[in-house]
Amino acid sequence: MGDLKSQPSKNRLFGPLTGKVAAITFANGGDNLGIYIPYFTTQGNASLLYIAIMFLLMVAVWCFLAYRLASFPAILRILQKYGSVIVPLVFIALGISIMLHGDSFAYLMRLFG
Repeated sequence: MGDLKSQPSKNRLFGPLTGKVAAITFANGGDNLGIYIPYFTTQGNASLLYIAIMFLLMVAVWCFLAYRLASFPAILRILQKYGSVIVPLVFIALGISIMLHGDSFAYLMRLFG
């Protein structure tokens, strides 16, 4: 991806990395299809509309908060220096938390134990 400072942008929200971030986001979301398609098929039209509106609203909120948080110079320096370590650790911790709270480990123990 190169040095972010070497890639100037007139529009800070849609810079040169926006397309790359969007592509990675879409690629990483493919595994969710197996989870959410069965859920969505059980919902009515009004419920689906509510879910879609809330999803889009919350994506906008999270993107705005992430943009504002990363604009603080101290946080930006930390992310530039340690981001390649912090991001995988956060995803691993999130995955373990989801598995613990979703009783995945207990299920695996019953399945194989």
